Amino acid sequence: TFSNEFGEVVEATVQKAPDTGLQRHFVFDADAINGNAPLQNWQKFWLVVSAYGYNEIGVPKILESPLVSIEVVPQGVEGGILPSSNSGDLIAYFANADSLENADHTQGTSDGQLEIEVVDPINVTDSNYEITFEVDDSTGAIGWNVTSGSEVKVSGWDNQDAADAGNFPLVDGVIVRMMGPPEGINEVDRSVDPPGGERWVSGTDWGGSHLFGGLDIGANFFGSTVSLTDYVTVDVRFTSDSTSMSEATGWSRAYTYRRDLGYAAQAL
Repeated sequence: TFSNEFGEVVEATVQKAPDTGLQRHFVFDADAINGNAPLQNWQKFWLVVSAYGYNEIGVPKILESPLVSIEVVPQGVEGGILPSSNSGDLIAYFANADSLENADHTQGTSDGQLEIEVVDPINVTDSNYEITFEVDDSTGAIGWNVTSGSEVKVSGWDNQDAADAGNFPLVDGVIVRMMGPPEGINEVDRSVDPPGGERWVSGTDWGGSHLFGGLDIGANFFGSTVSLTDYVTVDVRFTSDSTSMSEATGWSRAYTYRRDLGYAAQAL
């Protein structure tokens, strides 16, 4: 920043904001200029959304887009209109087969979750919507689409991270959050008891998700090139008779990595 006092460029904080990711909508319900007083109908407000970039070695280090204001006037709903929901209402969701509302998981076995939250009640429509998924053959990236009848509302949306809650699309007055499950082991079921009823192995706790901290996916230990679309249910069995579960019957032998030898692969 150029300082008239010093007659030269000096360093000063020009922009200060947390890096919290993208936000697709913004709601304000108080007058921040007047001590967060309640909003008054028909009182005009002017809002500005700008973009700025940071260049550590640039002069200046901050460049900001031109400030273009938008006039906003709070007001009540027009006469004769009765919204069926309010801003912030969760009008549809799907967590699992036992936890759902106005939504069905019709195909596939994903553990992903869906939330439909009202943002603008006036624009909510009485329509049916379908969410489908597609995989980019060249990159392996998973995108999802939202359609209503023959109309495509959203195409190839790639965010499925629940932590990035603001980066989901707005469709007809609602925000659609299609959230994929976290990478990892969904559950472990020890359905077949070993002879004598005693467990043969115990996990060594290195921070894994299961087996006393000793079991997790390879991506959280060695690293992995396996994509989410390649994950499958795995059945692990221990046997003294290798012929009873051969490759010919669909089984594969597991690699052995010895912790006392720096986790080098020892054998199949």
